[in-house]
Amino acid sequence: MKIRAHRNLQAIVGLTLIAVALITGCFISLRDTHYDDIERGKEPLSGSFVRYDGHVYAVSAGDGYYRVVGADARTFKPLGVQGFAPLGQDAHAVYCGDQVISGLLPDAARVVAEGYVADAQRAWFCGQSVSDPAYRSWQALIGSVDERSANRVKYRRFPVVPLPRAHVASLHAINRVYVGDGVQLFYQGHLVVGADPANVQSMSYVTGEAKGRIDDAYIRDSRAVYYRGAQIEDAAAATFDIFRPDNNDNADTYGFDRASGRYYFNGQKFPASVDGVDAQSLRVLLTDRDHTNQDLFVNEHGIFFWDTQRNQLRFACVPPAPGLHTVDGLRSILTDGQSLYGTAAIEHWAQNRSSKTLESRETTIYRIPDVAPGQLQRLGDLQGKDASSLGTLWQAGSYLFYVPRFGQGNFFTHSIYAVADLQRLRATASSGGQIWSILSVVNQIKGVTVCVAKSEYR
Repeated sequence: MKIRAHRNLQAIVGLTLIAVALITGCFISLRDTHYDDIERGKEPLSGSFVRYDGHVYAVSAGDGYYRVVGADARTFKPLGVQGFAPLGQDAHAVYCGDQVISGLLPDAARVVAEGYVADAQRAWFCGQSVSDPAYRSWQALIGSVDERSANRVKYRRFPVVPLPRAHVASLHAINRVYVGDGVQLFYQGHLVVGADPANVQSMSYVTGEAKGRIDDAYIRDSRAVYYRGAQIEDAAAATFDIFRPDNNDNADTYGFDRASGRYYFNGQKFPASVDGVDAQSLRVLLTDRDHTNQDLFVNEHGIFFWDTQRNQLRFACVPPAPGLHTVDGLRSILTDGQSLYGTAAIEHWAQNRSSKTLESRETTIYRIPDVAPGQLQRLGDLQGKDASSLGTLWQAGSYLFYVPRFGQGNFFTHSIYAVADLQRLRATASSGGQIWSILSVVNQIKGVTVCVAKSEYR
C-alpha cells in the first residue's frame, strides 16, 4: 500500500509540474511584446539600431528590440564606418547596444576598428548581444515583455569590455576582431597572452572555394598561431595552414600543421587515437557540406570525422580499400583505383504528434559494383532550361550515371544517380522540370554500403 501511495504521489506531482509548465508557456505566449508595432513603424538607423515613436532601440539578435534609455532620438546616429557593430552616439553619450559606455564623451570618440572605440585616454570593445548568464526564466513571468518598454525583461546583453592597459594613441586594427598597440594584442577586448603584436599577421584559407579569403578569427606572430584570442596548442606559425569545408554555412574551420602532420578543428588539436585506433597521419577525404553531412579524414587505419554535436573526433569505419581518394573532376565520387564509391548525405527524422524532430545526420559511402574508374566515359553536360549545366552524364558499359552539379541544398542527397531513361531525363531538364523525381539512387539498386559516419541530435 505504501508503494502504491508513493507512486500515486509521484504521478500527481508530475502532472502538476506539467500543468504549471503548460500554463506558464501559454501565459508567456499570450502576452503582447509589441514587436510587430516596432517592425511596422521603425526607421532603420543601421543594422544595430532603429528609431520608433521618438525613441531609439538596439537590435538584439534573437530577442527583438531593447530600448536605449536616455538616448536622444533626434541626434542619435550609428558610430563607425561599416555600422555592423552596435555602437551609436547622440549629443550626450556613446552607446553599446542599449548601454551607455560610461566616461566616453561623444566629441572625443573615435572608432579604432569594428567594435572598438576610444577617446584620448581609454579604449573599449563593444560586442554583439550574447546570452546573459544572470537571466532567469521566471523573470519573464513577473516582468514586462513589452519591447517598447524601458523596463522590459532581457535575456541577452551587449558586452562592454574596457582595455585599461592599452596604449590608446598607437591602438590600431589588425583585422576586424584583433587590435594592437605595438606592445599588446587584443581579441574582442581581451588581452592575447604571449602574443607579439609587432609581428602579427592575418591568415587566409589555402584551399577550397574560400581560398585566399581572410579568416579574422585566426592570427599568427613569429612563433605561434591564435584562434579567437587563444594560442593553438603545438601549432607552428611557419607551417600552419587553415581551410574550411566547401558550402559551409557555419563558422567551422580546420587547421593543418605541415610540420607535425596534425589537423585541428576550430583551434582544437585532433587526438592521436580514437577508440584505440591510430588517428595520426590523416589526410582529407571529403570536405564539402553540400554533398556530405560530415567532413571525412582518412589514414590506413580508418575513416574519421569531427562530430560537431559531440565536439570530438570520431571513428567511422575501416577503409574499404587502401588509397581511397576522390575522382578527378567528380565531386564526392571516390575510388581506390579498382572500384568506384558514391556518397550520400542522409537525415533521419522522428515524427511526433505535432512536428518532426531531427534524430541524426549521416554520410554513407557505398561501393558501386561492376564499374571500374577506367570504364567511365563522359557523355557531356545535362543542360537545364536556360542551357546552364545541371551536372554531368557518364557511361560505364551498359550503365548510365548522372553526377549532379548541386547537392543536398537542391535536394540531391546522393553524389551519383543511375539513369534508366536518358531521353526523358534530358527532356525534363531542358523544360525546367524536377529531374530528381525520375532518377534512381545507385546504392538502393546495386550499391554496397561500406562506411557510415553518423552524428546524433537527440
